[in-house]
Amino acid sequence: MREQFANRSAAQLLTYEEAGRRKLHVPWDPTQITEPEFTGRKVLTDFPIEELVPYIDWSPFFHTWEMRGRYPDLLDDPVRGPAARELFANARELLEEIVQRSCSQRMPSTASIRRTARATISFFTTMCRGKRIDALSHVTPTERELEGQAAIGAS
Repeated sequence: MREQFANRSAAQLLTYEEAGRRKLHVPWDPTQITEPEFTGRKVLTDFPIEELVPYIDWSPFFHTWEMRGRYPDLLDDPVRGPAARELFANARELLEEIVQRSCSQRMPSTASIRRTARATISFFTTMCRGKRIDALSHVTPTERELEGQAAIGAS
């Protein structure tokens, strides 16, 4: 693992100007864009932790341990695979313990482990205005006409 860290290559980053020249141009076809069920912010509370486990993206977890690669492909890597599988097994065991504790009725309400998860989901219409991307709380008729200039953004 130390050798892997020592031999890793630095990511090639673009300047801001070069990234602007290479920006993504999408030929939007408004008939193919599905609108979300709501716009604005929606807060989810009391979401059962065990329902989240199948959706975990483990790649950032492995990156934190300096194991570059994409999960689950990393587990089959001939060099990093054995260490990745061991780390993954340990993490899953700890996660299972957390889930079991969160589901247990015997758990005191003052315990430090939260029984449920919270999340916030937001969908906003955005407009590209030069180098700026603005999130709009509402869309005016003029802005609706300009939607062909919309830019991709995620947060």
